[in-house]
Amino acid sequence: MLSSWFGKSSSTSQVECATEVATTAVRDSVLISNATVAHCFRVVSQVEQYPEFLSVYKKIELLKINETSEGIERVLRYTIDVPTLAKPFLSELVYTLKVTTKTDNENRIYTMQWEHVDGPSFLKENNGKWTVSDQGRDVKLEMECDMAYTFYLPSYIKSMIQSSMVSDTLNNIKKRIMTTM
Repeated sequence: MLSSWFGKSSSTSQVECATEVATTAVRDSVLISNATVAHCFRVVSQVEQYPEFLSVYKKIELLKINETSEGIERVLRYTIDVPTLAKPFLSELVYTLKVTTKTDNENRIYTMQWEHVDGPSFLKENNGKWTVSDQGRDVKLEMECDMAYTFYLPSYIKSMIQSSMVSDTLNNIKKRIMTTM
């Protein structure tokens, strides 16, 4: 996984939060041909299945589900497989996110947004959004991730880590979509 941190770069922006903790938002996208928006979004939104094809996840547990007028809200607990270099310091990483899915069938745009609920003491924020949209003959998958830490980490390192995570996730989601069509 460390070798992939030096891969493809994504667009990033530096934002100051009200709590004066700098966050680095990363956004990237891929196009998928010969797929439907509904199928692509089904793969993206079936978060509990991520451990089957995204090796970083050991386990994802559904803690709560609620259907609202805004969409479906789920609270999920993620257990991350820690990179080998970090294992002497941390055996596993566990955090909880609130995930909200919304569908706009008229415009054929589906979104899944996540918000940080709870997690390790060094992770202050973990928010983001998936957008799946019809682009004519293609479907566009866009992922945005915004994280903040409670310790100093140079913005270029944050961007590098997050860009790699977003790129890897997009590519693996795309592979999963292609193999399940």
